[in-house]
Amino acid sequence: MIAQGVALFNLGRQMGGQFGIAWLSTILDNQNAQNRTVLSQYLAPGEHAVTERQDAVANYLTSRGYFPEEAGTAATAVIQKAFAQQVATLSFNACFLAIALLFIAAVPVLIATKLTLGRLAGRHGNLKQRPACLENTNERTSDL
Repeated sequence: MIAQGVALFNLGRQMGGQFGIAWLSTILDNQNAQNRTVLSQYLAPGEHAVTERQDAVANYLTSRGYFPEEAGTAATAVIQKAFAQQVATLSFNACFLAIALLFIAAVPVLIATKLTLGRLAGRHGNLKQRPACLENTNERTSDL
């Protein structure tokens, strides 16, 4: 009987983990797409800030030994990498917020469930029943 209970508990734990990972993965994918769309509008070709940043990175790379022909392409790659990091950072922040909100919502539900189950157990007299092993030890100590 205990082995079946342990198996059922492990099944619930595994399924909960799988659903949680799937939920979080879905949020991450959606946030990634949304953040990429929002941030990409600031990287439009011909945008003054983008051109200025690309020139600054290209000048830096040229001063560090890149050929001027390769520095422009490398500067674009550096900007793309920074863009991808910003998208990932915003997406993971949204996932962290979702997990925090889940825990904030779950705590009152768990407390209410525990209180309700305690009251139901008290009405049915389950709290006053003592395990047989404790009843035997009390009888032995009272005889001494």
